[in-house]
Amino acid sequence: MKKDIRFLRITFWAFLMFLFASSIGTSVMADPASNSTGNTTVQQHKQVNQTVLMDGKPLTVGSTFKAELSPHASNELPQESPDTEFTDNRIDIRHAELFFQLDKIGKISFGHGDTASNGAAEVDLSGTRIIGYGGDGDLAEGIFFYDKDIDTILDTKDGGVISSFDGHSRKDRIRFDTPTFSGLGVALSTFTDQDADSEVKSAYDAAIRYSGMAGDVAVAAAIAYSTHPSDQIDGKEQLVNGSASVAFSGFSITFAAGNESLDNDTNDSKKFYYGKAGYTMEFWNIGQTALAIDYGQYNNDNNKEDETKTMGFMFVQKLQDWSSEIYAGFRTHDLEGESADYEAVKALTVGTRINF
Repeated sequence: MKKDIRFLRITFWAFLMFLFASSIGTSVMADPASNSTGNTTVQQHKQVNQTVLMDGKPLTVGSTFKAELSPHASNELPQESPDTEFTDNRIDIRHAELFFQLDKIGKISFGHGDTASNGAAEVDLSGTRIIGYGGDGDLAEGIFFYDKDIDTILDTKDGGVISSFDGHSRKDRIRFDTPTFSGLGVALSTFTDQDADSEVKSAYDAAIRYSGMAGDVAVAAAIAYSTHPSDQIDGKEQLVNGSASVAFSGFSITFAAGNESLDNDTNDSKKFYYGKAGYTMEFWNIGQTALAIDYGQYNNDNNKEDETKTMGFMFVQKLQDWSSEIYAGFRTHDLEGESADYEAVKALTVGTRINF
């Protein structure tokens, strides 16, 4: 019933945005930014802006609608039974919002879209984010771990033990973004969420982001704080995460970290640390080549004895004349714990992305 209500609410927003967009014209493009690293995805993105004068100052009124088609998503891999088929192709509404923006005051957005904290743990200037970043669980999210001692597939999924605590993703929210001052900006958002007893309670988050140059060095960073009702036990979850990336002379270094805690003593906090080193150059005239290696350590379980370590290698080749890129990545996820003898998950991913 709750899923039906949510579907109707999102459908209403999508229809409202469609009417608004149709009334003032649209521009259509494929969205080049996706976090669905482990899935085959097709995204459609429509954004409409119209500027009017309000007390002599320019006011931009706009809407954004973004939908994603995910055929054969990796988080629905039929691993338990070879005869199980994938779920039918699904369409997810990623953004359906209306916004108002005044240059010297800021931007306020209403509807379904990114919360303020979304993406704060995923800042990355290496040029390889399409195939690997702080939320490495996305790459093999649907694969179950295997217990070598009892020859059994466990009910623990790769995506369940690797998380960058990256805020609240996308919600039906109200969000405010300040103007950017010397590369620095602040975002705030509020929304409702359900606790373990399915009670609807308020939640909020905030983030500070920076992007700029220090001489010939490119710098980008973000830090976020968010809180919401716990979906496990009574209490309120608090999340703090952030990331920073620098790029210079073809080299890049990226770090990310996060912590999730409850405001009681029942459960231990969860943590993650992540680092990446990359190198980018033009080996040939078809476009830029980016290479990177990374390492992450995740304690996403309430049991501190269980820890996941991941290592990966990434390759991205731009095809400049075709506005495209091809990519490949190999990653191992090793879950260590006292409850079982886990076989490491290994994932090889190859793909291409076309921007138009």
